[in-house]
Amino acid sequence: MKHLTCLFSLFILSTLSASAQVSEIEMYQKAYNYLNDSVLKAEYPVIDSFIRNCSSHIKGGKKHKYDSELQVANKFISINRGFPMSDFVKQNYNLDKNCWQALRMGTRQCELVNHITDSLDVAWSAYQMKEKASITEALKPLLSEKKDGFQVFFSDIYKNTLAAEFKGFCNNYDETDWYGSSTIFYFVFNSLGEIERVYSEEVIHYN
Repeated sequence: MKHLTCLFSLFILSTLSASAQVSEIEMYQKAYNYLNDSVLKAEYPVIDSFIRNCSSHIKGGKKHKYDSELQVANKFISINRGFPMSDFVKQNYNLDKNCWQALRMGTRQCELVNHITDSLDVAWSAYQMKEKASITEALKPLLSEKKDGFQVFFSDIYKNTLAAEFKGFCNNYDETDWYGSSTIFYFVFNSLGEIERVYSEEVIHYN
């Protein structure tokens, strides 16, 4: 338990070492590059398939041209929205079967899981999401006017971490119901603004 507690403490401490020399846009740009190059183009080389699947959902049945690059939405999420807990635990801890069940069921039957969730609550206890205007200003160079295709919804940056919701849309995301699921990514940066850890999980599900 002592080793595991130290490991979690290292994660928490890494979020507290923000460097004044690293601008927010630099961290956003690095997160964007990771999602666009290492996720969309590497793990999701399916633009053509996406377009075919969207054909029956496009309003008016008209053909539409989607951008093959990831679009940064002018709409934002909170830092702890849909935190990818399972991936975080998998990368940092070795849970037994009973503790995994407690994690998935949200019960208090595992001491280690209780410690992890309580520590995260403490880490975020002072968090208040920034105003939309503030996040917009920080992300201005990356924001897209497009509201379809593959979109990423970023959070504000908090203690050298940021969250990102990744999802594809056949139509304007502001004018259609959201279906299927989306993947949440949680980025941890070091004091130099380099990506230190990435946690991800398909945790947000819609109708």
